Amino acid sequence: MAYISTIDTANKNNSHTIAIDFLVEKAKDRLLKILDVGCSEGYLGGYLKNLGHTVLGVEMNPHAAHKAGEVLDSVYNGSIGDYFTRHSDEKFDVILFGDVLEHIADPNQVLEICHNHLHRDGFIIASLPNVAHAAIRAMLLEGRWEYADLGILDRTHLRFFTRESAQALFEQADYEIQELGQVHLPIEMVDQLCNLNLSQKYIDLVNNLVSDEPDATVFQNIFLAEPKRENAVRIVAYVPNKDLSLYDIRIKNPLDNWKNRYNGRIRYRDYNEIRLDDLYWGDIFVFQRSGGEYILNLMSVLQKHGKKCVFELDDLLTEIPDFLAHHKMSPDTLNTYLEVIAKADLVTTTTQRLAYKFLKMNPLVICVPNCTESFGLPLTNQSSQTTNKVTLVVASSDRVLVDFLAPALLKIQETYPSDYDIFVIGPPGDYLENFGIKITRSDLVSHTDFKKLLSGLINPVGLIPLDDSVFSSCKSPIKFFDYALAGMPVICSNVPPYSDYIINEETGFLVSNDTDSWVTAILKLGDSFELRNLLAQRAIEYVSQLFSLNVAGDAWQSVVNKLAISRTEDLALLKPETYQVGILKTAIDANGIHLEVKMSFSRIFRQLLSPAVYLKIYRVISTEGFSGLLQRLKRI
Repeated sequence: MAYISTIDTANKNNSHTIAIDFLVEKAKDRLLKILDVGCSEGYLGGYLKNLGHTVLGVEMNPHAAHKAGEVLDSVYNGSIGDYFTRHSDEKFDVILFGDVLEHIADPNQVLEICHNHLHRDGFIIASLPNVAHAAIRAMLLEGRWEYADLGILDRTHLRFFTRESAQALFEQADYEIQELGQVHLPIEMVDQLCNLNLSQKYIDLVNNLVSDEPDATVFQNIFLAEPKRENAVRIVAYVPNKDLSLYDIRIKNPLDNWKNRYNGRIRYRDYNEIRLDDLYWGDIFVFQRSGGEYILNLMSVLQKHGKKCVFELDDLLTEIPDFLAHHKMSPDTLNTYLEVIAKADLVTTTTQRLAYKFLKMNPLVICVPNCTESFGLPLTNQSSQTTNKVTLVVASSDRVLVDFLAPALLKIQETYPSDYDIFVIGPPGDYLENFGIKITRSDLVSHTDFKKLLSGLINPVGLIPLDDSVFSSCKSPIKFFDYALAGMPVICSNVPPYSDYIINEETGFLVSNDTDSWVTAILKLGDSFELRNLLAQRAIEYVSQLFSLNVAGDAWQSVVNKLAISRTEDLALLKPETYQVGILKTAIDANGIHLEVKMSFSRIFRQLLSPAVYLKIYRVISTEGFSGLLQRLKRI
């Protein structure tokens, strides 16, 4: 039968939502070409098409295929095998199998054929029902195996999978599983949903028997798998928050570039999702910004087992100025942070100035410069034909000092009220408004949305004020790069890092931090759209040549080369007893700044140990206490 459904992304315990989240995370700024196999009436593919992707469908049911054809870009009515035969040269970024592989007599063969229909960086997302669900076990205890119209025992299923056998299916077809999502449903709900008519006696019996098994309530497993790459170096990157622009700029975009150009493998994880299988899988582990005892201990274990650890720095967090006092670390946290830097096999930074600051703590520091791309967005409009009014843009994700810029903006606004608009993104808006300046404001947005915001402006000039401090001199000029690729001329404080990168009056204006200098530069650019266009064009050429994402990808390959990674399959397994027993600390908050947070024993075990080992330890602690656990560990 053709399954009919609706998409509710608010429900995270849902295979469609998990598949969509996987795809959106992988796609980021790219629009993908997707093949939705078993697309039914096009509800999932239609949702993805509305996101801007190109979606083709394959559907056996003629009625459903006709309906899907009204939603998707095209739909083939027939089997996936026939589709591949008739479209032998067609390639996709993503092939979706939404509860489809279990309907195919030889899913291994289909997955092998998919290799020929995936682009080099393509991937598969597939959901499969879990035949080891407690409800099926209860039915078997009753001595029954009865098919139904839908669910795990759908009468059209030709194959049945557990999590382990599904993983084996992908591995045998030469895929690596990058992500695993699971839909959990209690036995009573599955009984009702699938009309299994289970006896309450067996429901209670099975619930008691499998209460310790994490997969017993898994209704569906959702896999994101990529074709295996021989001898590919594997990187696991841990970040404070995937929603921050810092993640895209420093981690996601450059490492994706490295992966695609150097045949690599990459997994991105938040710090709160450290998984044991990642620790087995990875060769290099990148820790972005946050460093505490938890990271220090994890580095020790990884290095003990031949893994390499990289600590990624984008700011001089050891010398924070007073106006950013809310980012300062306590003495204990700072000491641990410095230990993490020293312990890392390699440190990456944004600029050479920042790299020099840490060479005494760690002799192996590599600069991976912040780089950027326009992603095909249109340039800003620099023309007097649309309007003569100039938009002055001030943007920052933090409380950058604008006290020397504010008097200049107020003077411009009072003297030329109809010639200039002032557009502010982020925290600097508070100071400027309190200073009496009339502004248009925007909240902080993602890096992608920031680029889109810039591309829609008319006659913009980017203002980049910066104080003359050691901390600020070690920052990256990424804002200049973003403005340049948007076609915006810039005026920057004549201090590092901008004085290191900008050629004054050729690729931008450099000015002293006094009112008259800022006013003079603003008026000079404001009076001439020809000059604005000239500076913008030169800046585009400069940034495109020297700071494309290929430069960052090459820098990451130099990191791999320095660490001398060679793929081996016989590394010692990480044993649970190698982890220190005690209350560890982590150092993460929403902004990636360092806080000391005590973690419970149960959370540590859940994060770092396999479910079976965790449950065994939990039982020992419950019956024998921590002293009993320590005695048992000593005997290992």
